[in-house]
Amino acid sequence: MSSESDNNISECLREAVFFKMSSALRSLFATILVHCNPMYIRKLWDTFYEDMSEDFNKLYVNSHNTILQFTLNNINDFLQSMGKSIGIHHIPQPDDNFIEVGPSECREINEEIYVQIPTEDYDSQSQLNIEQHHAFTKIMQIIDVGTTGIFFVDGLGGTGKTYLYRALLANVISRGMIGLVTTTCGVAASILPGGRTTHSRFEIPLQTNESTMTNMSKQSGADKLIKKAKMIIRDEAPMDRRQTIEIVDRSFRDTMVIDEPFDGKVLIFGGYFRQVFLVSPKSTRAEIVNASLVKSYLWPLMEKIQFTRNMRARTNPTFSEFLLRAEESIIKEIFQNLQENAGMAKYVTERAILASINDHVDKLNDKLISQFPGESKIFNNFDSAEDGTNNYYQEEYLNTLTPNGLPPYRRGGEADTGGNQASPQAPASGVQVHVNLAALTDGEVRAALVQMDQAISAQAHAIII
Repeated sequence: MSSESDNNISECLREAVFFKMSSALRSLFATILVHCNPMYIRKLWDTFYEDMSEDFNKLYVNSHNTILQFTLNNINDFLQSMGKSIGIHHIPQPDDNFIEVGPSECREINEEIYVQIPTEDYDSQSQLNIEQHHAFTKIMQIIDVGTTGIFFVDGLGGTGKTYLYRALLANVISRGMIGLVTTTCGVAASILPGGRTTHSRFEIPLQTNESTMTNMSKQSGADKLIKKAKMIIRDEAPMDRRQTIEIVDRSFRDTMVIDEPFDGKVLIFGGYFRQVFLVSPKSTRAEIVNASLVKSYLWPLMEKIQFTRNMRARTNPTFSEFLLRAEESIIKEIFQNLQENAGMAKYVTERAILASINDHVDKLNDKLISQFPGESKIFNNFDSAEDGTNNYYQEEYLNTLTPNGLPPYRRGGEADTGGNQASPQAPASGVQVHVNLAALTDGEVRAALVQMDQAISAQAHAIII
């Protein structure tokens, strides 16, 4: 390796110092030793030793040898996981006798003990809102008592689920206990201290069935870690198949000592079913529903906690203004020069804005319609129920229904001031259009639906049989 390569390696480590925890720096240093073969290893060690040992330095102040030995042993653990050893490198070597005075825990437990918690997370408990504080208190009471507890925190993005997880994790770790954080995807895991994907943490096989077990063996490091953990957070749970979660439960019962769900530990599941849902390729609707968490035997055992207050929008005016600007920007970007092209059918039919729920669609439609040139006109439908001689269904109730394929009760539109006349095919106001779909061909069905829509626009009474 050339000195230029060593300079690139030094620059890589120097950049990592600004955003990586000490344990991540040690892992990076070990990876560089294995895969990059630097020439001046001792120089790299001397330059970045203080940064790599920062967490141990806080725990063992003024105990230089203890800090050094912990740092070396941790780097050696990373090297051994890659099939190498620290003994072949020109840096200080671990003291074989240090194990007698140092902790005898396995690498997995030591990694969790020294997870770096940001200072603001320790202060977050005092800043929880009412919903978060209620959930925090309830969960911590179960942890303190030492009984089984399974919770599901349900809430939209921005309601503070991650903030609750951070507060719980900071509280548990500050009291010398171990709390594990797992998620379905690596992106979600990266924003939580010590986060790992579920498959990585519990060694879950990729191909699973109803009887699959994890690859964790008894007395392994992962098994010892699970036994010591007081709390396990499982974020974005709706994205996972129920079989994956049940595999973890079965394995816990098999390798642990208590025949209770998840070995009697406190499990906090979280997510929002409308926001993230599992992906099951080439599956029917029934198969997808059957694979979801709500069909698991564990679902009735979970205590549901509902978050409804969007803290991101309440506490961050900039974010709220961004949402408003984003909506306006989308409309302007998709429907450019709307005023000039509003009368062109091709311009309107070739553009669309997708939204997650029908309420958002209706709001976007109302906003777009208000921007059309001309005088605004409101059209109301006349809703009634077939065979409703006993008047069981009030008109006010029928007006609230929005079945697929039919427009809402009240429709807004812009009347053309240029003298354009209504379509001569549209029925006059008050005409009833009866459509018997069962007796029509496909082409006739499409024509009937067009006629029905024209009837509704003209305040006619449309009936589908």
